[in-house]
Amino acid sequence: MGVLLNVYLGLLCLWIWARSASISVRSAIALLALMAWIPSLTFPPWDPLVLNSGVAIYPDKYLSRRQEGKPIRRSGTVIYHREGLNGTVAVLQYGKTRSLTVAGKTESNTQVDKVTQLMLGHIPLILHPKPESVLAVGLGSGMTAGAIAQHSISRLDIVEIEPAVAEASRYFLSENRQVLQDPRTRLILE
Repeated sequence: MGVLLNVYLGLLCLWIWARSASISVRSAIALLALMAWIPSLTFPPWDPLVLNSGVAIYPDKYLSRRQEGKPIRRSGTVIYHREGLNGTVAVLQYGKTRSLTVAGKTESNTQVDKVTQLMLGHIPLILHPKPESVLAVGLGSGMTAGAIAQHSISRLDIVEIEPAVAEASRYFLSENRQVLQDPRTRLILE
């Protein structure tokens, strides 16, 4: 879309410049505009699985697949996909595992990463003599915040840069214990 916009802006400038030019020059510009528009009809739709497959993050994995003649696309089901202002966010389901990805990088999942996410919330609060208020930077799936909220705290502020991540966290309600509905929790989208 950006390329087409630039092409059309250039053609508009040509059209304005050629207002006093011959009809054949203006016809050629109109023909160029039509030729620039036709390919947009044949663009394939974006494939969320490919967009969120992590090709830029995990290149070795995908280069070997390509050398073997296998497609880059991974198996799985897209449950949620949104291109936010700060990143492309997706929730993908692979069998029993649900993953949250941002720009193709897995940020959290319900299997391998779950223990780490929970420990990040529990360990600091277990070590603190009397935790009262907590600031969590980044919501992700909400598992860490959900672990924090299990402790006797009076306030939990969660700062998240991308609103689409907050939307995606609803696909992890059993894992994050619905932390965003906890009255002690305040989500700050900044």
